[in-house]
Amino acid sequence: MSVLVSDFDGTLLDVRKRFTKALVTTLRSLGIDVNFDQLMAHYNVSLNVEDLTKVLGIELSPQDLQHYAQRIDDEFFSNWRQSRMIPGVVDALEAVRPKLKAMRLITSRRRIRETRLEVRYFGIEHIFDKFFTRGDLAIAEGVEEIPLYPFLAHRQRLIKLALSDLKKYKKVWILGDTPRELEAGKTLGFKTIGVLSGFAKRKDIEPFADHILDSAADLEQVID
Repeated sequence: MSVLVSDFDGTLLDVRKRFTKALVTTLRSLGIDVNFDQLMAHYNVSLNVEDLTKVLGIELSPQDLQHYAQRIDDEFFSNWRQSRMIPGVVDALEAVRPKLKAMRLITSRRRIRETRLEVRYFGIEHIFDKFFTRGDLAIAEGVEEIPLYPFLAHRQRLIKLALSDLKKYKKVWILGDTPRELEAGKTLGFKTIGVLSGFAKRKDIEPFADHILDSAADLEQVID
């Protein structure tokens, strides 16, 4: 049987308002005058702040980037009630679960406890066999912190960690909403499913996606 490894934010959980509000507060704390509507217009650019700053025509020093990483993490988690499950996703996950050997949830979020509480709150804890954050990856590798960027470097290891206890499986499906999430799965030799409910446009994920869906609510069209 096959295994599904799914991303969380943007893939299952709609975090557009939440992330954008966190971004506004964080950039303003750096003296950058931005507003919510302005950043929402660039929402599909990238999760990577370096890409976003190019679009906005601003520069951040290494010290600014360090401040950004800490502040946006704090702001993102303080606004967690701005999130919602993408319509139809829970039903779709429950429908494909009997077809799969295992279902694993991964996220590049650093905070373990807070993220697990959200998974429980949004009603998907019972669907996934195991759940791994970037914080869990740091524990597994015996280090204090795993850098978020370069994104691909840690994401590949996070996928491997999610599969590390499984000895036999027919196929691995990687489900995500950004190019780097899908590229991580593709470079490991797995099948990839991109969704358009999150942080990227179709043209951005096409090079790395074997299948593209409007949202994870359409999973039954792909999972065999």
